[in-house]
Amino acid sequence: MDNFFSSWSGGKDSAIAFNEAIKKGLSPKFMLTMMNDEGDYSRSHSIPAKVLEKQAELTNVKLLSSKSTWKEYEKNFLDLASPHLEGISHAVFGDIDIEDHKKWEEKICSKLGVEPFLPLFGLSRENVLNIYLNEGFEAYIVTVNRDFLDRSFLGKKLDRDLISEIVKNGADGCGENGEYHTLVTNTPFFSKKLEVEFGKVVDIKNYSFIEIKLKD
Repeated sequence: MDNFFSSWSGGKDSAIAFNEAIKKGLSPKFMLTMMNDEGDYSRSHSIPAKVLEKQAELTNVKLLSSKSTWKEYEKNFLDLASPHLEGISHAVFGDIDIEDHKKWEEKICSKLGVEPFLPLFGLSRENVLNIYLNEGFEAYIVTVNRDFLDRSFLGKKLDRDLISEIVKNGADGCGENGEYHTLVTNTPFFSKKLEVEFGKVVDIKNYSFIEIKLKD
């Protein structure tokens, strides 16, 4: 069986891509997440390290993580993944249609000697969201770009009604351009639901983030 690692954000799109890889017959070996400069939150979604570790535990795979600046992102990604590629044939990514992201991922995979697998790339927003809504996923909005969505969306469960509200606000329904990011709390491959609680909201420039803690 071919094995894969996931470029893991902790959000819905990387989770859907992860599950699509399993459905294709690939076997997961590890998740890889790049963290902020201090190493305590994910660089893309601002999800705490302990929450990401719990997601990996519920998936029965290890989480590899490394703190990184955006400038050093590619080097640190390669350095983190390279020692763990024995038996790995594919790297899985959750991008939908940003061509520059796809080109970067193809370049990274070429350097690592693995095949890129982007199962969502080129799918319609409706198709991606239908997979999310109909195949056992659950996620909550944890980051918003206030140019598109206000703070009231934070901490809300991403369901059909909320997706309609997002689109009414002029944002991409999938948040593909960073309008919002999610924390996935249930998937077909978790052994049980991830239990979290939300806290205070923090504003940094035009972004707002909600505090996430594991429930005791």
